[in-house]
Amino acid sequence: MKVTTYHPLPGEHHIYDSGSILPVAAVADTILHHQSLREAIEELQREGYKNEHGKKLLIGIGDLLAEIKKLRVQLSALNAEHEALRRKGTALRIDESDEHLQYLPGRDGPPLSEKPMGGISLRALARLLRDKSRESKLTRREVLLLADHLHKVEALEKALRRVYWGFDLESIDEELLEEILGKEQLTNWHAIKNLSSQMVREGYARHGPSGLRLTSQGLQKIAWYILQEIFKLRKSDPLSRRHDAPHSSEPPAAHETRAYRFGDPLHLDLSRSVLNAVKRAGIQLPVRISAEDFVVYEREPFPRSATVLLIDMSKSMQFENRYSAAKKVALALHELIRLRYPQDRIAVVSFSMQAKKIRTEEIPFLHWDEMNPYTNMEQALDVARKTLTLHRGHRQQIFLITDGEPTAHRERGNVFFQFPPHPDTLQRTLRATKNLARQKIALSVFLLSQEKNPIMFVNEMAKKASARVFHISPHDLGQCVLMDYIDKKKKWL
Repeated sequence: MKVTTYHPLPGEHHIYDSGSILPVAAVADTILHHQSLREAIEELQREGYKNEHGKKLLIGIGDLLAEIKKLRVQLSALNAEHEALRRKGTALRIDESDEHLQYLPGRDGPPLSEKPMGGISLRALARLLRDKSRESKLTRREVLLLADHLHKVEALEKALRRVYWGFDLESIDEELLEEILGKEQLTNWHAIKNLSSQMVREGYARHGPSGLRLTSQGLQKIAWYILQEIFKLRKSDPLSRRHDAPHSSEPPAAHETRAYRFGDPLHLDLSRSVLNAVKRAGIQLPVRISAEDFVVYEREPFPRSATVLLIDMSKSMQFENRYSAAKKVALALHELIRLRYPQDRIAVVSFSMQAKKIRTEEIPFLHWDEMNPYTNMEQALDVARKTLTLHRGHRQQIFLITDGEPTAHRERGNVFFQFPPHPDTLQRTLRATKNLARQKIALSVFLLSQEKNPIMFVNEMAKKASARVFHISPHDLGQCVLMDYIDKKKKWL
């Protein structure tokens, strides 16, 4: 007898955020703007991360430099002031009762090369000097420590600048850093230095033959974060509220159910199956469900879909963060399908002068094509159409994300390109679009441009394939693509 143990699933945020030190927002946003994990980690180490509200979530080397520069400027100003007074003939007189040095005209003061006395921190010194400089009244210890600390600050600042631009992290004198910036900033420095190790500990990355690589778990964390952010903007939409239970299956429409028979696909009505197990064995946790408790749907609650997402990676996509928005929606759509529609299939194809299929783990590091800036939309549509032929039992659709007209096409085995677009390029692309309509492949075009010519061409594509066209900004791309996907699922019931 087949027995399944049922445990209530925890909320997704407990799975992904428990014990986490690295904010997933920082990892996701930084990775999507770089071509490798190594570059993303180096960026986080240099600059840290500040969220959209301006709150600093991660401290970077740049933040340490900003603080140490502030101290150096203060100390340099005070040192310059004392030196100016000394050059003018102002002397220092020792007040033996309180060990203060006062500026008096006409006498030479003691040299500042005497061995400094310890016992006072730089932060305390800086505060003290600010207050006492108004009276030109400092202790001998404070005067001597001023020059010594200024030298130390300059040395640490120089070392941090070298590290900021790629020098060895181990070159920093941590005792000096703690002396100057304090224990809190030493802790921040350790977090900066150990960022790669922390990403491994939290499951974002693993060591491979070619260095640090993003893990599938890390990719899912990033994709889930992006999906949440997209739906967060649509809280008023009842569809968006479903992200609170990411592991549940789609609520089925009115479908007939019956008792499970051996060999049936396991399209379970989970609530009725669990209820049957409780009736049979009583209330106990975990609930143990056997085959005799199963209740299945007569057919699948939702039709299966096969989707190809086409992402334009021509050079113009670098503007307005278009390519970053496209990568976000690709990851979010993958995650939506993984969690909600596991029977669906999705493939991602990037295209510029040529089109190629992209593995899921490559999506975060896609970059616009700097060497081949033209747009071969004809080949992209053909690659998508051929990919969909592998899923004949699915509803087939193509999502095209672009910011302009096609400027390249295939001709006698070669790629022909021209800007402004050659008439042959436009006609061949429209012919490829018409082929989609013949094969009953749904097309949705998301145009990230407000220019006249691209709008006219995309509207012509819509006529040839009865396509949906969305004229949107990169900021709205994620919501628009996901809602179009969900709306089509509802329509196909």
